[in-house]
Amino acid sequence: MPSKSFFLKIAINTSIGIFLILVWLRFVNLSEILTTLSRVEIIKLLPLFLFMLASPIIRALRLKVILSPIQKISFKDLIFLNGVATMLNFFIPIRGGEIAKGVYLHSNYRLPFGKSIVWIFLDRFIDFLAVLVLAAILLITATSSIIAAISSNNAKKPDAILIVLETALNYFFERKSALALCLFI
Repeated sequence: MPSKSFFLKIAINTSIGIFLILVWLRFVNLSEILTTLSRVEIIKLLPLFLFMLASPIIRALRLKVILSPIQKISFKDLIFLNGVATMLNFFIPIRGGEIAKGVYLHSNYRLPFGKSIVWIFLDRFIDFLAVLVLAAILLITATSSIIAAISSNNAKKPDAILIVLETALNYFFERKSALALCLFI
């Protein structure tokens, strides 16, 4: 049977959680959130959901390719490892999930910890390169419309940033939605 201190810790943590929720509710207009959520079109979120599902699978495949000359690791383990690492990165903002990957590879597959961390950060660097390439493509394709928008509006620097953001969002959303997002920001 669990001790009294165990139940005391649960009670304290639950109380803190309830207190934080009550504080959050005082600063947030819940009816406005529910109204906004009711206007969301679920079908437009489907591609986002599919990309979120594909991301750990692609990362696992890439990590499997990186680690294949060193150690054979099951694809299923790598998918779950990437999922856990992503979850930890949400909770621990200093890339704790990446370090946890290295610890897992070290403890379960006897890979050197230092080399595991290097392989993990090599994997993340490949992510960075992909984002960099996509940003360059967006910049190249959107440059003419951005320059035209900035020059026609006699925009100042903060306005120019919003115009760049609006142009990028126009590629992915309807114009009305992109403009609403920019005005919100």
